[in-house]
Amino acid sequence: MRTNNRSIVYVFFLLCCAGMMLSTCKHEPEVLPMPQAALDKYGLTLRWNKGYASETKQMAETGFLWALSFLGAELPKGAFNQAVVWDNNNLIVNFSKLGFNEQGLQALSTLVVHFKQSEEYQKKGAIDLGRFIALTLNSSYHYYAIVGMPKTFQEFKQGKVLDSKRFAATNSSISLVDRIIELPDSNNTDYKKSAYIANECEGRIKEGKGQTAYIEVKEQLPNGQFRFAIYNNSGGLLSSSKGPAGKPAKCLWCHEINIQPLFAEQTDEPGFYSGEMFNYIVNRDFLRLKNYRKTLQSDIDFTRRQDHEYTELLYISFMEPNAERLALEWGMSLDLVKEKLIGLPTHKHSEFEYLGELYFRDEIDKLAPFLSLKPPTSAREESLYEPNLIQ
Repeated sequence: MRTNNRSIVYVFFLLCCAGMMLSTCKHEPEVLPMPQAALDKYGLTLRWNKGYASETKQMAETGFLWALSFLGAELPKGAFNQAVVWDNNNLIVNFSKLGFNEQGLQALSTLVVHFKQSEEYQKKGAIDLGRFIALTLNSSYHYYAIVGMPKTFQEFKQGKVLDSKRFAATNSSISLVDRIIELPDSNNTDYKKSAYIANECEGRIKEGKGQTAYIEVKEQLPNGQFRFAIYNNSGGLLSSSKGPAGKPAKCLWCHEINIQPLFAEQTDEPGFYSGEMFNYIVNRDFLRLKNYRKTLQSDIDFTRRQDHEYTELLYISFMEPNAERLALEWGMSLDLVKEKLIGLPTHKHSEFEYLGELYFRDEIDKLAPFLSLKPPTSAREESLYEPNLIQ
């Protein structure tokens, strides 16, 4: 009887051990960070193609983060890591988790449909990261839709509290004519009611040509960045200024994350603020902006003042690629790519010479082994072609 009891106990012990081993060795099903079902409407796969020798994944990721912020994403702390996942050289993105408002999400979801229907996406399973930025941040009409820019100047100006006195910029580094700048009222501390409005004149104020030809505007977004727009003198949106000021993307490039003071010496005009007073107002407003940014719990670190440059390098190295980047992008050997490019002129970038010998995007896309959505002719300047896929 004792033997039988011991046998029963022993068998029970073995069964328990086996159960424990099975429980320990059991493989839980893999939990995907972003199920495919969640990616249908607001999800996209972006392909990073190294644009220059020193570029890293971290640099590309930082550039993408800042691009999202420039597009209006509020990016609450930790949101980027939840919404963006690396898969080799691909970034899988869920835009609905990044803090875009409903209007921004709607615009992005429309573009997502176009991206996914392209031959590039069908063949590669992704859209080029640089092409994505060129078709959002650098495409004026898409940019306006994503950041929710009012469609008329009258709508933009409604509710704004502005100073009764203005400033005349008679020596502008980005305008061939004089500019009359409307400023935020000093007593207003609500950023939603503030704006900077530059009226581009038909000519020189001294010559009696101070009438407005078109209008450039700038206002703060909830995420601490700015949004920009150009309106004609009838109040309709324009894709670009008619001169060196260029597109909203160039406004972003010049102003970066700042409210810029004057660069050149001005001749003060009677009835307008002096240049000294203009700089005082700008510095006052920039201090208010910096204090506002300190209250944000965001993935954007505004103290890292040069991080925005990685965004610029992403779209510049796409719009003006070198042969090495094209070899990655097209999935070809470098020798074959160079053979296809024979006869096309190269150039150096005026700001970033280390990018190498470069080609222009509108000249080389027709040589690609797949069709892609066409980006604007220029990233910053007035374009011969400006896409408008969001009506």
